[in-house]
Amino acid sequence: MYRFSNLLTPWDGVMFVLLLAVLLPLALYIRRTRYRYDPSGRFLLPGLLVKIAGGTLLGLVYQFYYTAGDTTGYFINASSLLQLLLENPADGWALINANFSQLDFETLALYEKYRTRYWLVYWNDTNSYNVSRYILPFVALGLNTYYGTAVLVAAFSFIGVWLLYRVFVSYYPDISGRLAVAILFIPSVFFWGSGILKDSLTLGAVGLLVYGCHWLLRSGFRSIGAIALTVYTAFFIYQIKPYVTLSLIPFLSIWVGLTVRQRLTNGLLRFVLVPIIGAIVVVAGYLSLTFASVSSSRYQTDRILSSVVEIKRDLTSGYYYLDGRGSAYDIGDFDENLLSQARLFFPAVGTAYFRPFIWEVRNVLMLFASIESTIILILFISLLLRTGLLNLLLLVSRTPFLVLCLGYSIFFGYIIGLTSGNFGNLVRFKTPSLPFFLAGLFIADHLIRTYRRQRFERLQTLGRRSLVNPEPSSSVTSP
Repeated sequence: MYRFSNLLTPWDGVMFVLLLAVLLPLALYIRRTRYRYDPSGRFLLPGLLVKIAGGTLLGLVYQFYYTAGDTTGYFINASSLLQLLLENPADGWALINANFSQLDFETLALYEKYRTRYWLVYWNDTNSYNVSRYILPFVALGLNTYYGTAVLVAAFSFIGVWLLYRVFVSYYPDISGRLAVAILFIPSVFFWGSGILKDSLTLGAVGLLVYGCHWLLRSGFRSIGAIALTVYTAFFIYQIKPYVTLSLIPFLSIWVGLTVRQRLTNGLLRFVLVPIIGAIVVVAGYLSLTFASVSSSRYQTDRILSSVVEIKRDLTSGYYYLDGRGSAYDIGDFDENLLSQARLFFPAVGTAYFRPFIWEVRNVLMLFASIESTIILILFISLLLRTGLLNLLLLVSRTPFLVLCLGYSIFFGYIIGLTSGNFGNLVRFKTPSLPFFLAGLFIADHLIRTYRRQRFERLQTLGRRSLVNPEPSSSVTSP
């Protein structure tokens, strides 16, 4: 574990105030110019403030409640790389670009040379080391202060989340308020998804990736900028959390493919596009799996099932398990057999989004998580009671955007619910999928209400027409 060591200094306060003095007027300017006549723009400044508050609060919680955490390790590692880069640019640049190959003897020698002077943690953990590499510019702009860096990381994450919100609103502007709650203001998301953690960078990149796909659709696949943004953000995500890439890319492909199919007017082309979409999804899944396997042997095709067992074992042992402070859960044992893991699908998804239950609460943070998950459970049950499971499934199958939202979030929830092992891990790991799940519920509810309202209005119209133009009587009057 990596402990705080005098990370809250007067300079942190100074940088915090200075960065707010820059970011808040900038947000106000964007709000007044870009979204002056857009009602959803009113959430821009509150959304940014909530993200900054979440990132700051996370640092304080880890400093005074947990007294240790990975957030410290990421910052210290980046800070060490920055100091080395300023003192010896050549050596610092070499360590920043380390590829962790055992055959890279020159970089290994540099690591041995400097590791006694600098705290280069996560040296053998590529995904975690990448976090330090990516936050290095924020550490520099924050003048090597933890809370200054936290504000900038929160701002980066907010850019992605805001663009994700704009994509959702472009499809469903009538429920912009509810979508803002789902994407911008979920407490666990703006807390765990705003500080110096993997989850903040991943959440921001997921938003940028979805926006890039939306941009591709809007431009007719002719925008080089959209292609570059989509490819780079997908690469960015798998360098930090490969399993997010594995979960998201196939459903993005389905969404894009089905949206293109719906826009076609030629029936033959619409029919032919179905197997093409299937092939694209398979290829996208295979490529994302191949790229992810580069960063870790766990994601090699022939090791996926055994890797799930390994991940579960890792997360329920050592300090990961103890970090939950009594928050462990057990949905059942499983092994490397596919059926053994598949039979836990519903318990895993239910655990991901509806637990901890109130009687499972063991500490203050679990209490907040339990309140949030209980509200989501109530929303889900009320939706099912109004529509029925079959009607909900039919609605999803006919709505490409719901396929993305609920398909991705349910599959992702299955993965983390199966492997996390305790609620402390779970509440963090579901950060990239929870906005999709809750927004998907709101969208489904909106579409169902809209359909019923339109059907009622049609019936009323038919009723009025029958009164204005009644059918002629079939009876014959005697002379």
